[in-house]
Amino acid sequence: MNRNHAFATYNEIEDRRLARLVKSTVRYLKRDWLNALGVSLVLLVFLLAIFGDRAAPYSPTHVDIESRLQPTSSVHLFGTDHVGRDVFSRVLSGAKYSIWMATVVLTVAVTVGIGVGLLAGFAGGLVGELLMRLTDLFLAFPGLIFAIAVAATLGRSLTSTAIALTTVYWPWYARMARGQALSLKNEEYVLAARCTGASLLRILGRHIWPNMLPILLIQVTLDVGYAILSTAGLSFLGLGAQPPQPEWGAMILEGRQYMRDFWWVATFPGLALFITVLGFNLLGDGLRDWLDPRLRKGRT
Repeated sequence: MNRNHAFATYNEIEDRRLARLVKSTVRYLKRDWLNALGVSLVLLVFLLAIFGDRAAPYSPTHVDIESRLQPTSSVHLFGTDHVGRDVFSRVLSGAKYSIWMATVVLTVAVTVGIGVGLLAGFAGGLVGELLMRLTDLFLAFPGLIFAIAVAATLGRSLTSTAIALTTVYWPWYARMARGQALSLKNEEYVLAARCTGASLLRILGRHIWPNMLPILLIQVTLDVGYAILSTAGLSFLGLGAQPPQPEWGAMILEGRQYMRDFWWVATFPGLALFITVLGFNLLGDGLRDWLDPRLRKGRT
């Protein structure tokens, strides 16, 4: 009987949490139409990343020279490129490259950066100084130039692009994590936890991480758009995706020489890139306004 009561209590707690989450989400979407637009665009991009290959009417790599450079029509919604590949199919299939790259880059960058930053903030002393001087060493180089140098050294591929962008992004998360650790480590609730004998891992998981999460969530959401844009930029320079991969930056590179007479080859991948980055930027701005109590005050 007690066990059944415990399960019922647990289910009631979970139901209330779910209800609060749904209510909060609805309020977030109703607050500003830009919030709803950002969420809609991000969901659309994720759906394309998952189902884009299946939804594509043609193979994104199929070459048909007889159909090359055909304009938009009911047969080819976005026209065809210089070797007869369907641009619409390639745009749909290209979403997975952008989302995959952003996920890999930011997952590694956040993991490494947060680890280094928290260690530097709580350890302090010589260890903290050495870690932050190492971070400053990476930050001393212009981000794009550094990424180009790393990608060019490792070779032309998406793997090299992922490594290059991870190298550029992790120091920023290290600086952010260190700043949060320094500002929170002397708070009364953290000092109280220390006095009760709580371990460092417990303090990090119970007190530091929950307070860092809103800032981290906002930053990651904004950086997704920048990571996708940087991936396309390196591909446009010939350092990222290589033919016949239907990555948006590589498609723009292939279509740039046809812009005067065959505008659709480069325009539609560019629009896909623009919509994706816009969606993540709108989502990040909306989350910042929603989670920051200073900005949220007086708007609820």
